[in-house]
Amino acid sequence: MADISAEGTAKHIRNEEEAMKDSHDEGNAINDKQTRKLRSSILIYSAAALLPNIFLFYLFNNNKHQNNLHFGHFVILAFIFSAISILIFLLYRKITKTNEAALGTLLLSWVSFWLFEAIVSITAGTSWYHAVMIQRGVVLVCLTLVTAALLWYLRKHSVAVSKSRSAFLVIAVTICVLFSYNFVPALYSEVLMVSLNSSQGEAYEIKTDFVIDDSLPKPDIYWFHMDEMLGFSAVEKFFGDAQDELKSELLSRGFLINEDAEHRASLTIYAVPSLLSPDFYDSYLGPFYSNHAQILVRELSEALGNRFSLDGIDILYDISSQYELFRAFEAADYSIVALSDFFWSADMVYRDNDAYPLAIIDGTENQEARRNASELRHYNDLIQLLTSTTPLSLFGQVISEYIDEQTEELWVSIPEYGEVVSKFAVRVQPSYAERHLYRTLYDSFSVPSPKLVYIINGIAHHPYIDILHLGDSNRPPLYSTYEFDLFYFQNYKYATEVMLSSIDMVLEENPNAVIILQSDHGIHIPGVHDYMLDLGYTEADVMDIFLSVMSAVRIPQQYGGLDETTDPLNISRLLVNRFVGANYEFRTD
Repeated sequence: MADISAEGTAKHIRNEEEAMKDSHDEGNAINDKQTRKLRSSILIYSAAALLPNIFLFYLFNNNKHQNNLHFGHFVILAFIFSAISILIFLLYRKITKTNEAALGTLLLSWVSFWLFEAIVSITAGTSWYHAVMIQRGVVLVCLTLVTAALLWYLRKHSVAVSKSRSAFLVIAVTICVLFSYNFVPALYSEVLMVSLNSSQGEAYEIKTDFVIDDSLPKPDIYWFHMDEMLGFSAVEKFFGDAQDELKSELLSRGFLINEDAEHRASLTIYAVPSLLSPDFYDSYLGPFYSNHAQILVRELSEALGNRFSLDGIDILYDISSQYELFRAFEAADYSIVALSDFFWSADMVYRDNDAYPLAIIDGTENQEARRNASELRHYNDLIQLLTSTTPLSLFGQVISEYIDEQTEELWVSIPEYGEVVSKFAVRVQPSYAERHLYRTLYDSFSVPSPKLVYIINGIAHHPYIDILHLGDSNRPPLYSTYEFDLFYFQNYKYATEVMLSSIDMVLEENPNAVIILQSDHGIHIPGVHDYMLDLGYTEADVMDIFLSVMSAVRIPQQYGGLDETTDPLNISRLLVNRFVGANYEFRTD
């Protein structure tokens, strides 16, 4: 009897132990399940926060060397986007009842946001687009309706969605990886730049003290910056036009033409210092170009941007405000009028100045105002990236007007000069670029002599002007083509017509003016280079069209004239030595 009782007790103890073990295992299972759920939630919430910034830092990495982009601005915007994304995720979560469905819908929303303009452009190529005149607002409404429909569907099938949790976790991991792939290079380049800025950067020189010879003549000088205009030999080679008529027109106006002129520069922002600051070129840019003699624009632009960053040089603040050509003539008591805002054509306004309502280079008096305007341009470049990609394009005009209002105290309006513009316009309905050039050029005549006037003719530069192709039903949309043989030459011919009219405006005002026609670079759009290679052109051909530049100089005989052509890198040296004083040695390489 005792044995039976002992056996029963032992069995009872075993049952209790097994029950406790089962309870413990069940508790561990619950804890493990809760831990996995917590980890999954953390991963999904992290993906929701990082999702919009994949595209944001992709834009930064691909545009930092061609725009005035600040990493700090993108970081601030990234935090804002992350906060917005989490709020939208929580809203979707409340509607769909699951994290997975909310993440899937959020992914669609942000992809639609960042690819908004691409979606608009795709619909613009359909006959349906032409039938109903769809606009950005309609596209936005359609995308909103699609999102709403998806939310309704996912809410209805929330159980099935939950069973696919592993697939959404893979999506969440992929989002985090893609964010790291775009953010880490941006952060690395910024950290590297900051660390190297604190060390000794590569030295460069900018000439600030000039020999002044008051016995030299002081003619008015007009420098026409012919943006992206090819030289004569390249136009003949690639477009089959020897340009005999244009050459004849220039020769009759007293120009000496450099038909084979070349200038190595990837972008205007780097080309202008090469042309206008000889000491800076000789000490800094020249050696760099010598070490990168055979690379094309995409790689060259990145290499130049990295070089400036590593050496702690801000080309806007450190270089453009000290262009040697301007400073030399300023020291010789010239009025310096730059109707280009240094690198970009001025819009409907000039920089304000007490003496003249023109973009006059005036030493350090307006340095702070210029810095403030440049800082605003940093934000503006970021805004332009957003409005060219996202639904913010709906508010592009409003944003642009707001920025103009913030800087209106720095600017004054350009007079219309309707009759003058109409007199010189080469077309019945000239483009805005042509009318703007004539207005600003005519306004410069009011500045007392002697003066140096620098003005941009950017008509030949991509993106090309639509009015030159009206009626051509076979042409593809301009925003998506790089068919330089179809589009560039039309713009080139138009730019030369405007160029001749501009020259005639100057000569009518001052027949003895010195005039420079100089391009900054040849065709430097990477897509054009790729297109040419696809057509069978060699890399040597691409290099030719990249380096070739328009170059012609007019110096009347009363100021010594010219006996031989001048390399683009020597034009500033020639002008300074001829009309300011002996300051530069000429390059012979």
